[in-house]
Formats: sequence, structure tokens, C-alpha cells
Amino acid sequence: TWCSCSATGTFHVPVGETAIPPKAFARCASLKAVTGMVNVRVVGEWAFAYTGLTSIEWPARATTVPVGCFGSAASLTSITNLRSVKSIERHAFYGTDQLPHVFVPAGTSVEALAFSGSYTTGDAYFYGTHAPSPPQPPANTALPPTPTPPPSPSPSLLHRRSLSGSGELGSGS
Repeated sequence: TWCSCSATGTFHVPVGETAIPPKAFARCASLKAVTGMVNVRVVGEWAFAYTGLTSIEWPARATTVPVGCFGSAASLTSITNLRSVKSIERHAFYGTDQLPHVFVPAGTSVEALAFSGSYTTGDAYFYGTHAPSPPQPPANTALPPTPTPPPSPSPSLLHRRSLSGSGELGSGS
């Protein structure tokens, strides 16, 4: 069942908490931020659905953005720290109209419909990936040679794009 939440402003998760239960903050329309998720390893389905969250730092130890996690969190404009995420499940970002982009690690599994309903013009799907360009030094700056590091996985930048009609990205698993 959906909880009747009266939390407003910022909620700080106590240090000892390792899980955010399903629907924990669902329908907390006045909730703007959740902080302190240092030890959180699991976030339940629909945990932040229908909230007033504007931005959130994903718990570093949580590897799955579950079903409906941010469903209809229409004020969400930023989510950071998805470095440990291995999968994004269906409807995880459903109806997040203000969220312009999401950075996820290369190889992250993105289920079909993970970002559905994210635009008022129709279902939004993600397409393409690329690693962001590294910052460039100012002109006329001499930099010492640096050793070449071993290759590492590049983060992916998934872009929103409204497709007229159909198209899905994800394994559906």
C-alpha cells in the first residue's frame, strides 16, 4: 500500500540503515531531498515515486534502480552517483519530465520502458551512448607528458529522445 507521507523538506537517512523499503517516501509531495544514504545497499520498488524530489545522490552501494523508483517524480532534475548501478528496471524513471539526462556506467542493463512516459509529447526512450569529452587545458598551456593509464569502462550518457510511435532499448529482463 502507498504510505501517507507527511515528510517535508529534507529527510536524512540514519547511518545504520541499509535499505530503503518499497514505497518508503511514495506520495511525499513536499519531500525535496533525501540525504545520508551512505550504507544503503537496496532501494525498494516505488521508493521515491510521486515525490517532490528535485535532485538526489544515489546510494553508492545500491546496484539496482528498481521498478518505479522515481515514477512520476515530476520535479526531479538531477540524479548523481550512479557509478555502481548495474541495472535500471522498468518504469524506474517513469514521468520524470524535468530530468534532462542520466549518466550511467557502460554496460548497465536498462530494461524496456525504464524511462517511459517521461515527456508530455509521448513515451521517451533513450538512444546512443558516448563518454563525455575530458576537459581541455587553456590555449598556450604546456602540460608535462603523463603515462597512459590502462583502459577502463567509460560511463555512458543516455540521451532522451521522443520517438514517434515505437522503439525500446533494453533487454526487458
